Amino acid sequence: MFGKKLRTRSVANVLDEMETLVRDHGIRELHLIDDCFNGDIDRARAIMSGVRERKLDLKFAFPNGLRGDRLPDDLLDLMTAAGVYKMNFGIESGSPRIQKLIKKGLSLDNIRGGIERAAARGIFTHGFFMLGFPGETRAEMQETIDFARSTKLHTAGFALLSPFPGTEVHRMAVEMGRTIDYDPDDTSYMRLSANLTAESDDTVLHMHRRAHRQFYGSPLRIWRILTTMPRPSDFFRAGLRHFRLKFL
Repeated sequence: MFGKKLRTRSVANVLDEMETLVRDHGIRELHLIDDCFNGDIDRARAIMSGVRERKLDLKFAFPNGLRGDRLPDDLLDLMTAAGVYKMNFGIESGSPRIQKLIKKGLSLDNIRGGIERAAARGIFTHGFFMLGFPGETRAEMQETIDFARSTKLHTAGFALLSPFPGTEVHRMAVEMGRTIDYDPDDTSYMRLSANLTAESDDTVLHMHRRAHRQFYGSPLRIWRILTTMPRPSDFFRAGLRHFRLKFL
């Protein structure tokens, strides 16, 4: 895996390291842990072009997430040619108000287009979403669910907000007088450690289950997952694990 220090290295240095991994160690797949990889579109173009020019014969995934609103067609073409087969997108909310609250700076229309263009090229797409933001209403949670369902995402995960100590949302939770049951050993994001919404705990948990059920309740989406996922044999194993985690 290449981490976030990737962005501090020159393009030539990044490509040299990739080449060393391929030539000397037989590496055939890299996961780029850099959610700002396409923040600088020209740099991303140069890296993907370099992979092709050096004939590295690699497969790439972006598990940390990419900016879905910064994926022009030419960059997607270069990424596809270089071996990119999976992209994750950090979207968080389908509510314009929540987007402004968390200062994500995303255009929901633009990210919808980025997802669609990536999926059209055969890239497997996954979206990160979250429920439980300060003051969030049931209607706003449903906006997030509806947005996810309206996209060409193959899969999506809906986490519950967890106010980490030292963060702005933790400060907000304290100011709101909310109880925080933070557990650093529980990283599933499936537990309601603090309810900062305008709704009851039961409603938030209901909407969390509803999100997964509505998103994966489409036979067409299941078919797209089966026909696009890199290793279809993993479908039932991964599906059972996620079903236990999110529904039981």
